Amino acid sequence: MRRKDRGFSLVELMVVLVIIGVIAAIAIPNFLDALDRSKQRATVAEMRNWGTAVSAYHAEQDQFPPEGPNPFIVAPVRPFLVPYAISALHNEDHWKNPLHYRTDLFGSYTVTSYGKDGMDTGPLDFVTPLTWQNYDGNMDLADGVFIHAPY
Repeated sequence: MRRKDRGFSLVELMVVLVIIGVIAAIAIPNFLDALDRSKQRATVAEMRNWGTAVSAYHAEQDQFPPEGPNPFIVAPVRPFLVPYAISALHNEDHWKNPLHYRTDLFGSYTVTSYGKDGMDTGPLDFVTPLTWQNYDGNMDLADGVFIHAPY
């Protein structure tokens, strides 16, 4: 008697599922890391746009834009800078956390992103430097130069 084989056996299906699971276990973390890295680099670019607009405002007005009622959020500053911006200015970084703007009496400004977690980590120390793989650290643009940024 001859048996006709139709379809796959349970063992063959399980082997295929295991292979797909291994590939997914390798690919998904790499994809999520690449997504965070792209958000970090886009935030750095956004902060450069803010620095360019603040510098242009300062060059024409001979002062920095005022901080507004909440000195640590960029939203009140944005209307002053829109005419001086080369590209659109966003109030948030690419993790949807607010950007922060500060100015002082000594003629300096700082634009800060608190990173992926949105929490202020304070000044950068040399024991745990900010790298492209550390997405939670602060990024600070002071007077057009990054003083804390991934290297």
